[in-house]
Amino acid sequence: MKMKKFAKVIILSLALSMTAQTVAPVSIATHAEAAAKIKLNVSKKTIMVGKSFTLKVKGTSKKVTFRTNKKAVASVTKSGKVKGKSAGKATITVKVDGKKYACKVTVKEKENKFVTNAPFEAAVATVGDNTVVMPKDWK
Repeated sequence: MKMKKFAKVIILSLALSMTAQTVAPVSIATHAEAAAKIKLNVSKKTIMVGKSFTLKVKGTSKKVTFRTNKKAVASVTKSGKVKGKSAGKATITVKVDGKKYACKVTVKEKENKFVTNAPFEAAVATVGDNTVVMPKDWK
């Protein structure tokens, strides 16, 4: 009687060990696929007019396309180089395998040291090729 119970335990143990070996690799592979998420290296960026940065896509080797919603504010090349054109806000949309990802870009004017260092609240006025720093409340 004890031998029959022992044989059942051994058979059950063998069956379970064989099942565990076939199930484990499948769950590990599924987990590895889920871990490979597509991400942008930057989701929000502030740059100055004339400056640039490169937007990169991580987690994929598939074809990537870049688009800007405001070409006058920020341009983007096929390789993801974003350049500030004029002050404002733009969204760079990246499309990969039918899914869209976005990077919000704020472009600021170049800082004028005369405005920054003025002993009053200053503004810049441009007439033709001439630029003048004057009190902000002057009209």
